[in-house]
Amino acid sequence: MGFLKFGKRKYERWSEERVLSEMREWARKHGRAPKAREVPPSLVSAAVRHFGSWAGAKRKAGLTVYPPGRKKKE
Repeated sequence: MGFLKFGKRKYERWSEERVLSEMREWARKHGRAPKAREVPPSLVSAAVRHFGSWAGAKRKAGLTVYPPGRKKKE
């Protein structure tokens, strides 16, 4: 299902390092850790696949993780 004609992949595979790199880059550009709804769904899926959860990926990337439901004061 994930292949086009001639065996070419329709979806690219995210490595652990690429997931962490993309998350860190987003954080650098925006000055804070990304929320799952602010990044492409493919990044969130890869993060969960590699690290067990979005929060786990953020921890591994060295980004701030807030408890669920907690509002950050701005």
